[in-house]
Amino acid sequence: MKNCRHAAIRCAAVGLWAAAWMHGCTSPTEGEAPYTPTTYAAEQNSAALEAMRAGDFEQALEMAGAAVADDPDFREARCNQANILGRMGRLEEAAELLAEVTRRWPDFGQALVFEGIYLERLGEREAARKRYASAVETFEAEIAGANPAPETMMHLAVAEFLLRGKVAGIRIINDVVARYPNYTAAHLVRRRIAEGDRDYFMGWTLEPPQREEELSTSQEETRKE
Repeated sequence: MKNCRHAAIRCAAVGLWAAAWMHGCTSPTEGEAPYTPTTYAAEQNSAALEAMRAGDFEQALEMAGAAVADDPDFREARCNQANILGRMGRLEEAAELLAEVTRRWPDFGQALVFEGIYLERLGEREAARKRYASAVETFEAEIAGANPAPETMMHLAVAEFLLRGKVAGIRIINDVVARYPNYTAAHLVRRRIAEGDRDYFMGWTLEPPQREEELSTSQEETRKE
């Protein structure tokens, strides 16, 4: 599988959209050359994700910090740091760290969405909308080719929902489901957008086991459809 090793160690907390971003990992988008972190940074980032999933946030934060210290250009590890802080309830620190990430990598769409979510949770709605708008522009540019990645299309649907509401989001996520009917994560996201459930997406800062349980339930419901 192309780039499978590096896909397993890249973060966003979103590739924390269902199976991808919910677990904090993401694969490179179609046509994008993946960044290759140092071996030590990759190992520490992977260990941080495992600790985060186990609920050991202090250990996860230490490991993510070690990854960033060893490889400052490993943007996914920086994003993991922020989301670990968020799951610890340190929302302001998470938002500040993601602001640093998006200033350095303004086309990092997943980080833009997460920054927006933390800002919205902190009551900074206008600032959050600006991040969602930037994310929409980024994802639209990424899917401009003939064969857009389904993950990126789903990311765009969520960003549009957060920015413009249910009608904008459902139009895109319906297209994803139509093109990729076996894509379980898209069915879960479609259900939440159709319900106008903004709180669900704000809840992406909950602990990973809760997100994993819901994804498992969604997979079972999709098989029954």
